[in-house]
Amino acid sequence: MPDKKLYEPLQDRASIRLFQLLPRKEGSSLQGRLLDSNLADCQAYEAISYVWGSEADKVALDCDGFQLLITQNLAAALRRIRLPETNRVLWIDSICINQNDVPEKNHQVRLMSQIYRKASRVLVWLGEEDENGEDTMTALTCMDLLQNRVFPRLDELRSWKDKALVEPDEARNSKINAHFKLPRADSAEFIELTKLFRRSWFSRAWTFQETFVARERSFLCGGHCISGVGMLKTFGVIYELYHCTKDPRYSQFKLDHVLGMTACQDIYSQLPSDLPRGLLSLLWLRRGAGCKDPRDLLYSVLGAAADRIPIEPDYGRSFEHVYATSTAQIISATGSLNIFGQLFCEIEQSALPTWVPDWRSRRFSRGYYGSYSSFTAVTAHHYFCTGSSKPHIRLSPCAKEIILQGLDWDVVKDVKIGSCGTLPQWLVQQYPQEVYGPTQEPLDWALLRLFCTDRALSQPRPVKPRWEPETYQAVMEVAQDPDARPALAEAIACNSWNKGVAITQNSFLGLVPDWAKPGDRICWLMGGEVPILLRADPTDGKYTVIGECYIHGAMDGEVLVEARRLADVAKPSELADTDRDESDTSWLNRLHEEPLPFSTTEFTIK
Repeated sequence: MPDKKLYEPLQDRASIRLFQLLPRKEGSSLQGRLLDSNLADCQAYEAISYVWGSEADKVALDCDGFQLLITQNLAAALRRIRLPETNRVLWIDSICINQNDVPEKNHQVRLMSQIYRKASRVLVWLGEEDENGEDTMTALTCMDLLQNRVFPRLDELRSWKDKALVEPDEARNSKINAHFKLPRADSAEFIELTKLFRRSWFSRAWTFQETFVARERSFLCGGHCISGVGMLKTFGVIYELYHCTKDPRYSQFKLDHVLGMTACQDIYSQLPSDLPRGLLSLLWLRRGAGCKDPRDLLYSVLGAAADRIPIEPDYGRSFEHVYATSTAQIISATGSLNIFGQLFCEIEQSALPTWVPDWRSRRFSRGYYGSYSSFTAVTAHHYFCTGSSKPHIRLSPCAKEIILQGLDWDVVKDVKIGSCGTLPQWLVQQYPQEVYGPTQEPLDWALLRLFCTDRALSQPRPVKPRWEPETYQAVMEVAQDPDARPALAEAIACNSWNKGVAITQNSFLGLVPDWAKPGDRICWLMGGEVPILLRADPTDGKYTVIGECYIHGAMDGEVLVEARRLADVAKPSELADTDRDESDTSWLNRLHEEPLPFSTTEFTIK
């Protein structure tokens, strides 16, 4: 008879293991046993969400008579949650999955969202109290104050918002603190609360999905327990405090991460309703989260994504291959190139192909909710650059190159990077006309629309509607109001941050990534909401992606309309469609289901 092993092979695709933690006895070590189970009909269990922590000085766990080594942080959690007299049934990744069996690990990772979703409760272990010199009791007292004193008056707090406020106003903020009897943002209470929310659990990759899908969650810090609703209320108040005060000290709480982790829309409908749900959105939100294996930055959000793009975890492939093939799958599944909006790293800094986002790197940050200013949004569509066309992609066998179709339409003639002080002089030199040729509007109007990326400024994040004729007069009135002018300047600065102003060979003006150069190609790639800047490599005829760009007067299908007109002109007279109304551009809405009425170029992008 073969020797018994701790991990016997799982029986079928729905099989999991549960861990039965034995009761604590005076002086007893941690003990438990594995239980073979099936997700379809398993007994009630709780799942633990925690950070593995240091691999040094591991602790021995007696599991079915085997000595299983677990990290100090997990051992501390088990000591805290084991019951005095009864068993406690748990699911714990490092115990219930055979970490040395890659095929099993691949399959169990696919089930993790179901495992955490089916748990009766998710126990979030933040660590022992007073870690890293913090005063946990002071932090918890501050949380209690925010939940009970301010949260019931959240609408009243929102009434203090001032759209023109872009910098902290200490006198005004002191009035807010006094009105709600709040400690200052630099008080000991808020400092300790900040320390609590800087614990590593809040920035790790897998913790997002583990709590996002939970039906109920409790946060454990030493012997203290914080309800999931209580955690959400705390962050809801901090979110509103930042938007009322613009005090950057409130921005340290990284609300966008925590709101997602606590699934706010399911609990409290008054908090921001624009939280991301698609895979592309979650990857943007969670990029740079902590993990030892960069593949987990992708795998850890698959189960939380609403669009269920069929990406299968595969720990047998390199992270470079996983990122590249997953990017291609996302492009195919979404029918969009908006993933290029996540390509904000300089191309020299990553070993990945230039068309593949490096989710290991964090987002650039401007303020509380701000980040690198992409021209496409993860929750809304603003532009119609290539109509309703869809990308038709081919991936090279090694997954290092992607082939896309599109129009090579314009070239960067010159680009101004850096100080805005010399920008007016540069524009006069490059564009001496008083009328902007492509749209035949006054140049000052065109410039204002350019720096606003043709979107209104006064609307709340994230959906800002497109420019309307009356918008110009409204914005000019704002620009002449000394009290409101800072908000206009801040909005323009956000739109143009990390951007340069370009003039093209066809006399268009645009905003381009600040690493753009003269000679870069401005291309309309099918499926792209905005133009994409490419750089040709003269040695092989292939291209690298520089990034998205905004070209004023060419964001709503104008280039495709002109391409069709030129294609019609080039046709022999007997083939020309003389009855077509050229003013009718409704065909732009049918490009996803009809052949393109013009020829395209194939771009091999590396």
